[in-house]
Amino acid sequence: MANLKLALRSAFEQGKVDGKGYLPSFLDNVYGHNMTALHQAMFNHGSGSELENKAAAVHSSSMLSYNFFSWIDEQHPFEWNGISYTKVYFEVQLRTLSCRSNPANMDVVLEGEQFGKRVLLFIESKFLEYMSHGKAELSQSYLVPNHYYVDRSWNSVAYEVRVYGHQSGRYNEGIKQSFCHLAALDALHNEKALAWFNKNNILQIDNIDDVDIRFMNAIFCPHPGYKKEYEAYTDYMELYEWFMRFIASVAEWSVQPEWFSYTDLWNAMRFQLKDSNRIDYLQKKYMDFASHM
Repeated sequence: MANLKLALRSAFEQGKVDGKGYLPSFLDNVYGHNMTALHQAMFNHGSGSELENKAAAVHSSSMLSYNFFSWIDEQHPFEWNGISYTKVYFEVQLRTLSCRSNPANMDVVLEGEQFGKRVLLFIESKFLEYMSHGKAELSQSYLVPNHYYVDRSWNSVAYEVRVYGHQSGRYNEGIKQSFCHLAALDALHNEKALAWFNKNNILQIDNIDDVDIRFMNAIFCPHPGYKKEYEAYTDYMELYEWFMRFIASVAEWSVQPEWFSYTDLWNAMRFQLKDSNRIDYLQKKYMDFASHM
């Protein structure tokens, strides 16, 4: 990403960053130059060391999602698609394979309620990552059936994701991550994986059967005027649409991947935000460069 000096990145930077697109501090990249102690603890607990380096990047997808979701709490709920979300968590960790100690990290989890049932919406945030077309293959460990916590032929699906993603020549890192996240969410049906989850996160799940688990990609859609970036976005969306159709063809899995653009999110969120300064900040920092549709 750092070596891609494209129009949209330059527009975001506006002369305030170093040669690699980094601000002096992650606090320069968040609304009000402030992050609560609880939210900092969530990021510091994650395995990506976000606040130490990546969060200072003007193109940070985790700070994009933080700025959009960090205001949500019980006093300031976010009503979206018929669900009232009253809690937000960042950098939530999940086990993917029983043979690997490194966890998958989910950017955001929103907690709400619908029809009296607890809803957890797991969100992976994407900003300009789709500008990168480097190789990103699932390792051989994902092809072994007994490496998974739940037996649903994940290994055969991993093979298809591995082959198609490699042949596509597109941003297949996002497909790889989405596959890992889905397998990790399914792993929560395993007693050991669920116990590990509860031990390593502020977010707690007592009984997985009592929770409606959902998974979505949040993807920044650039304004079509930024031609290269918009083409890369639409190219990735074609790949992700294939991934969604492919996963949907496996009927035994209840959690299906979905996606929304930050434009979709903004069209719903801006009318619920009470803080006019935050509205102005999000508009000028991000949405002035985004597609309006």
